[in-house]
Amino acid sequence: MLNLGKLMKLISYGTIGPPYRPECSDSKLEKSPLSRGEILSFLKISKNITQIHQAHAKVVKKGVEQDPVAAFELIRACSSADSIDYAGKVFAKLEAPNVFHFTALIDGHVLSGSVAEVICLYYEMVGELVLKACGLGLALREGREVHGQVVKLGLSRNRVVGINLMEVYGKCGVFQDAWKVFDDMPEQDAIVRTAMMSCYFDHGRVAEACALFSGVGKKDTVCWTAMIDGLVRNGEMCRAWEVFREM
Repeated sequence: MLNLGKLMKLISYGTIGPPYRPECSDSKLEKSPLSRGEILSFLKISKNITQIHQAHAKVVKKGVEQDPVAAFELIRACSSADSIDYAGKVFAKLEAPNVFHFTALIDGHVLSGSVAEVICLYYEMVGELVLKACGLGLALREGREVHGQVVKLGLSRNRVVGINLMEVYGKCGVFQDAWKVFDDMPEQDAIVRTAMMSCYFDHGRVAEACALFSGVGKKDTVCWTAMIDGLVRNGEMCRAWEVFREM
């Protein structure tokens, strides 16, 4: 059972605490272009939401929104500046949030006194990590148990949790259940379809994977790469070459 007081104490005084923030000049943030390292440095020393907005704009312009370190520093900066809503928006856009992103956001909610959000994020984080472990270990029974808890907690339509559930069922070859999770996803975008597509390829079901690929509207690099890799792994070299030329 979750001990909320202990959890909040560990997060508030644990390894991820308030970062050191020396003086930061707004004029420096306005200089362009900046390297990834410079952007990270500015995020670490940003003290107010105006500076954070400027640094975030640089992150977007540089194309490093999905960079794990940049995202972590941005979420932590927002949390420390009492801008937890902004931190939540940054977190929501992450395609693959890790435990550090979760912890940074949880830390912000602890500081703002949002107890309900702390609990939800905690269970979401634990659920995701457990599901990944189930998928790697082909632990179908344990995966189903986690799925049941996910439904009870109201996280069944959570994008990150849903993708991990699909991967558990897909890696175990239970595609009927994987497809049910896929159908329940609030948005079946390129990332969701790519995850399902990869599961089909892992079990040699090339036709189903190709059908999913055809249904992707705006295909990103990850989607194209997963398609080509899946075809090659299944001995479809000619088709892989055709897809490569379509990129």
